[in-house]
Amino acid sequence: MRASEKARIAFKKMCVQQVKEEGKKVRNEKEGDQGAEVAGVLDGDPTIPKLESFRWAGLIDEARAKMPLLVSAVEASLSPKLKQKQPDRKDSVRDKRLGIILAVIFYTRVPRKYNFVQGAIGVELWRQGCSKKLFQALNHLGISLGRQTSRQHVDQLATDQDNCLVKWKSAVQTTYGSRYWKTGRRRSSFKQDPGYGVCWDNVQINPHRKLQGKQKKAECLSWALAFACGNRIPTLHLKDPSTIPASQLISSILPRPADYDELRKLMVSLVMRILVKYLPFMQSMKKHLPRPKHQYSAEMTRKSEVVNLGVLEVNPATTAGVVRVMEHLHAYVPEPDGQLCPILCSGDGLSVDRMTRAKRASINKESKKQQLQGLVECPQESHKEKLLLQDTMNNLYKGSSVASRGSLAHLKEFYRHRCMANDAKQDIQHIWDTIEFCTEAYVTLFAMTAANMETVNDVPLNFPVNGNMADKTDFVWKIAGAAVDFCWSATKSEDIRKVYASTKSSASTPGEPYGFCCCGKETDEAMIQCFSHQCPHVWYHLSCVGLDEPPAVEWYCSKKCDGDGTYIYCMCHQRKGGEMVQCALKQDCRRHEWYHWSCLSDTTFPDLWFCCDDCALGSEGDDSVQNYTKALMWRGLNHLARRWAVRHGDGKTMTSHWKMDLIEFWAFGHDKYLTMAQQFLTGVSGFLPERLRHDITWNRVANVHGMEGENIGLDLLNKFLNNEFKDMLLRSRRKYTQQQAQRCSQMSGELGKQIDQLLTGGLGDLPSKNSSEKTVNKDVLDFVSEFKKDALFDYVPGRHHQGFEDYTYDTSIEAPDCLGQRLLVTSQEMDRWNEIMES
Repeated sequence: MRASEKARIAFKKMCVQQVKEEGKKVRNEKEGDQGAEVAGVLDGDPTIPKLESFRWAGLIDEARAKMPLLVSAVEASLSPKLKQKQPDRKDSVRDKRLGIILAVIFYTRVPRKYNFVQGAIGVELWRQGCSKKLFQALNHLGISLGRQTSRQHVDQLATDQDNCLVKWKSAVQTTYGSRYWKTGRRRSSFKQDPGYGVCWDNVQINPHRKLQGKQKKAECLSWALAFACGNRIPTLHLKDPSTIPASQLISSILPRPADYDELRKLMVSLVMRILVKYLPFMQSMKKHLPRPKHQYSAEMTRKSEVVNLGVLEVNPATTAGVVRVMEHLHAYVPEPDGQLCPILCSGDGLSVDRMTRAKRASINKESKKQQLQGLVECPQESHKEKLLLQDTMNNLYKGSSVASRGSLAHLKEFYRHRCMANDAKQDIQHIWDTIEFCTEAYVTLFAMTAANMETVNDVPLNFPVNGNMADKTDFVWKIAGAAVDFCWSATKSEDIRKVYASTKSSASTPGEPYGFCCCGKETDEAMIQCFSHQCPHVWYHLSCVGLDEPPAVEWYCSKKCDGDGTYIYCMCHQRKGGEMVQCALKQDCRRHEWYHWSCLSDTTFPDLWFCCDDCALGSEGDDSVQNYTKALMWRGLNHLARRWAVRHGDGKTMTSHWKMDLIEFWAFGHDKYLTMAQQFLTGVSGFLPERLRHDITWNRVANVHGMEGENIGLDLLNKFLNNEFKDMLLRSRRKYTQQQAQRCSQMSGELGKQIDQLLTGGLGDLPSKNSSEKTVNKDVLDFVSEFKKDALFDYVPGRHHQGFEDYTYDTSIEAPDCLGQRLLVTSQEMDRWNEIMES
């Protein structure tokens, strides 16, 4: 054939004729033909199931089955450089380009049948606000459908989302109904139909209208945007309806020693990961570090199912507007056997507060449905994180300290974090990046100082280089524990006991509440201390426990305290025996007084041994720089621990953090969040039925990527949908009608990302490595060399940062009796409203 021109011409004619025959066969296919059974990728309208399962490789395979010669010819014409599939992409660039060429060919042959790709492209063009002329041009080229047809597809996709939630509701009604409970199939059904919750937030947009005249003024358009999120943890099998009055649960909402013990373990684990990240001699232990897990860790790695519910044109800033929003969402509440099956209604702090007011405003209506009892308010994590970050900024950031080395203001300028503002509401991400950088930098420098390392490449003399992995991990654990203990500033148990004791006394009783002994009375009688770290009272009157004099051995008030394995001494608070050493200040020690030798990194003890600099030099004066360093590390590690709990969906740890945050809300004057935290913790502790308690603990986050450590709060997910909705609406050339707003809202989020993934690859087209993360890593390594000689961790009496003279970070509870009375009044109010609703 190479030598004969006639042979080549004949072969080309034969190929052309064969391609024409393939084309005729495709054009003459009918729905009932055998070839049509293979179809499903090229043909049909863009629906949610097809968008979820679409792959360009599947389209090519289907086209190859119908027109093999044509596909081979087009495939051979593409550059071989496009054949390699790039990482983090479902389809390669070659598959996409080959697929779009084949889609245009099939659409040209049979436009009424093979138009799936053109329909998806049309929906994406509508989402981007493209003009009518562009629609016409691409439609004539066979790339997209027309504008009107694309809009019809948008409406159909929105309807499909509504139908999806209707199916969820029907499944829950079937599973939770009394008839179905009598069958033997219910356990598998709970896993298949685990339930769902809803979330909403307000949306405001400036229409950018230029209005003139005295009577005219610019108006801000307001909507309420909502979505439903499927539960990943089944709870429908939990049928216990019993509840406990809020006034009996006050002790359950206050942080306990066990909560702080778990926080310390989590902080140590996070510090270990920071050290392994930046210290080369620890890099080999990266895969051997303990990974905190919880009972639903596997379920939290699954991708969440999210269904957009659109927007409602109301003003959520008013009680009447919130009532309308909740009435709209109440239509999605399941009603098995005619009885309400309440679901969670999540939102940020402001939304939850408004929902509480709206439900109380509807209390006089006739039915439970009209009283909105099918929606249970659930505060979320993102807005709380923003509030806590703002507290950190208010406490540690002052522009006047910009020249003080090691201060937050100085590090911001020194490492050019100039995008960071002081307002967390406007700039939370840059504040988070700066706090995270400072925490990692301080922790790394502390570890190097404790291990006597001059540079990050040094290896400590006492590091077990030739030891096994357990010895190396134990070495890192001790250094990480020392870093956490250096900055540990937990609220004292005595203050918390005083808060609880004040709830047992009358509001008119004068004087400080007495938080010790089971009798709750203050007398001059001798007392004895229980040696359990988790004892509720710690100190007891001798007569109250039936003793005439203190025993000479360790004493425990009950079998429960004797068997819990905890200890009042040492930072480990464990009863593990072995040699112990006492701080020279003895009972006046500012920390734990007695310490296990095995828990200390240095076991060489002088005649007068002090456990910390505070104990050794406290009488000589204070060091405000060291106090500032401790506060910055403590606040930073708390932020890291709280975000870790959210990212991994650890409901129990998040609940524990809410208990500690309740104390902070009181200290910083966040009254609304104090009430909200009490309502949330009271509900988890028993004020709500069993199913809702489990829901509010474990089904409070969403995983939008289906990866480990990628969970986020539902209020943050709503914010992402909110921003995408506003961007799409602004691209619609100021057509702010209710119908247009509804379309834009339901095409945002996961559905829009699926179409974007189909056409552009979505997030897979972004660089796999974050350049800003590389910059932070370099800055941390620069910090440890730049600030090593500043002695930020040493005790140097009399020094201070500019603007932080006499700085101390005090976590003691101010006016614990007032806090206790506040909690008591709120709990009694909750009980009264609950009685009114049930009557």
